[in-house]
Amino acid sequence: MINIVMFIYGFFFALIFMWVSFILEWIERKILARIQSRIGPLYAGPRGILQPFADFIKLMLKEEINPLGSDRLLLTVIPILLVSLTAFALAFIPIFSPEPILSYTADLIYILGISASIGVFIIITGYANPGPYSNVGAARYGELIVSFEIPYVLSIASAAILASSTTIRDIVIFQAERFPIVLLAPLGFAIMLVSTMAKTERVPFDIGEAETEIAGGWQVELSGRRLAFYRLSMNLEVLLAASLCVSLYLGGGYGPFSNALGGLGYFIWFFVKLFVVILILGIIEGVIARYRIDQVLRGFWRYITPLAFLQVIFTIIIKMLLG
Repeated sequence: MINIVMFIYGFFFALIFMWVSFILEWIERKILARIQSRIGPLYAGPRGILQPFADFIKLMLKEEINPLGSDRLLLTVIPILLVSLTAFALAFIPIFSPEPILSYTADLIYILGISASIGVFIIITGYANPGPYSNVGAARYGELIVSFEIPYVLSIASAAILASSTTIRDIVIFQAERFPIVLLAPLGFAIMLVSTMAKTERVPFDIGEAETEIAGGWQVELSGRRLAFYRLSMNLEVLLAASLCVSLYLGGGYGPFSNALGGLGYFIWFFVKLFVVILILGIIEGVIARYRIDQVLRGFWRYITPLAFLQVIFTIIIKMLLG
């Protein structure tokens, strides 16, 4: 009986995370449309807010095509696994209230492990198809992971060092009692944003997909329900990465008068900060063209990674001064 209740409870929150990710996709598409002088989603729901959900349903109803030589089992299991892992990781982030759905000591390290495994599954997906475009896309994303994962982890480490904790809930409480960590480590926040864009394959770091070069990269052979779940997992990953930025650097859902409204006030402030992060990512995506793969790798290894190590050193010094 307890297992059934837990399953229903988890399924309910997974649906909520899915809808929040659809809303964030709609916001991002509207931002990009405005920057590029387009209308964006319009007809499905009020001002097109249901368009991401309509796209998901449309893909779910389309035919699945299995290229000769592809691994059907992997291509069927991996997208479901990606959605499940990402939704599970979101349960550790206090989005709806100061208390997350799940929490235990050092859960931040656990989430980093899940986040890294998502990239590995994407690489496997590219090589599970025999096409050259999917193989090249997987290889490109593998090179990208090696580049952005180090500064991404170091930017997260800066927040953990300042809060003296690797538990997300404790880091948020630390900022509620003092001040947002972004005030002490703005460089760490900027590095985390840049790494997040690379992690979620947003322009200008979408070299693993690059429609104009490799026709979609590792996704080129995907269709139907598989593609629907892959895109849903990407939306959930954007929600996860943006929520981590809010929790680790912007103080979670705490803000002026947030305690007056209880859990509702916390959620409102969290969503406002989440919107700010998505707005920043959307603006960067809309105004910067895609980099070449050599430019991306050079940028991360020559500039971003050394700056991330420098940020950690500054963080340790600041922590010693604050006591």
